[in-house]
Amino acid sequence: RNPGISALRESAEEDFLLGEQENANDKIRRNLLVKLDLDKTSAYVGECIVATYKLYTRLRSESRVSKRPSMNGFSVYDMSEAYSGGPVVEKINGKPFMMHIIRKTQLIPLQEGNFVLDPVELENNIRFLRSNTKNTATPPKSPLEKIFENLLSEPAGEWEDHRVTLSSEHRN
Repeated sequence: RNPGISALRESAEEDFLLGEQENANDKIRRNLLVKLDLDKTSAYVGECIVATYKLYTRLRSESRVSKRPSMNGFSVYDMSEAYSGGPVVEKINGKPFMMHIIRKTQLIPLQEGNFVLDPVELENNIRFLRSNTKNTATPPKSPLEKIFENLLSEPAGEWEDHRVTLSSEHRN
């Protein structure tokens, strides 16, 4: 197992919890995003550009691509090995996220000019546990205590499901 992912899961453990007054949409906006990374933004005809669409999350979610980006003006070669590694930990503004590669391609411009890469669109189902108890100060628990508590007790609250559609930005 990747120790970085274990540490992230532990640090993001509370991100699926919602307090009584906490807004789910605000929490989603802060903890789930889609980005397009390019290894360069200009190339000659026939020169390769690597485009990577990434999902960053700190939430319990299931995602599926609802709209694939069209890549007009390019020869497109999907890099299938990019999908085989599973999620990795990446930090954004110092905060660790699970990063999943949605699509990684080599793009080769077929002609001169400026091109816009369309966004990818994802439908996401996010699950939160809404606390129905007041947050009382309790001493921190050891990891072992947390495991037994989770195994032996029912969560205090109700599960809420939210559906959100996200997309990456257009890129030139």
